[in-house]
Amino acid sequence: MYIAQVSISLPKGKNRAEALEQAEHLINCWVQNGQVLECDYYQIKRDFGVEVIAPVPERTALQRPNWNKSAQAQLEKLEKFGPVQIKMRILGRDPDLRVTCKHRSPNSYILFTTFAHYDSSLCCGDCFLPVPLYRIRKLENDAITGVLHWGNQYRACDTLQIQCGWGERFGLMQMDSLNSGLNKEGLDVCKELKQVTRKPVYYFLHRYVKHPNRKREAERLCPGCDGKWRLNKAWHGRFNFRCDKCELISIQPDW
Repeated sequence: MYIAQVSISLPKGKNRAEALEQAEHLINCWVQNGQVLECDYYQIKRDFGVEVIAPVPERTALQRPNWNKSAQAQLEKLEKFGPVQIKMRILGRDPDLRVTCKHRSPNSYILFTTFAHYDSSLCCGDCFLPVPLYRIRKLENDAITGVLHWGNQYRACDTLQIQCGWGERFGLMQMDSLNSGLNKEGLDVCKELKQVTRKPVYYFLHRYVKHPNRKREAERLCPGCDGKWRLNKAWHGRFNFRCDKCELISIQPDW
């Protein structure tokens, strides 16, 4: 992941305030397309217009070929106020964020995030690194919004359980139960991603047991089909369980 500096120079005049507002809408289009990460980005008003300091998935994230139709349309609205100049440069790598997946056509995908991850919730099934959402060309705006919304909700639940406070039980239930609202939403996202990519999209089911029986945990069946799903070798060194029929993966606590 990288930190980018984007300067949007706007025409001066009586409509400057409205132009600034439209520029902010353009930045939001980049966020909704996965080009700018939601976690921490800063907008600064300048004499020339607006400047953005933002984490981006890769060096080329904000280049025009990665813009979606919404961003292109928003730029056209902005240009109605006069000439608009957009300058972008990469300030450097962000050491706290993961490297982006390099595979252009993975064999599968994984929907996975945690309270500590603020990059893409869609991971490569080959290397388990985050896949920028704008790479999925056929993914419509609503589908990308669905991935982003699920990721935010999941991180909120994971934060509740990691803090061990009043909301810990609720957070764990949402992440552990196949029939929870959070996981139903995530499975719907996986279905939509699968339709678009025509690749398996595995969904991660969190697993927490306070005092686990190791033998019983190792023998537990897939909650989707009651089939055997324990792997001889953990997938990506992390997932002890995988059901290719239900496209579910999980871990064994204290393995």
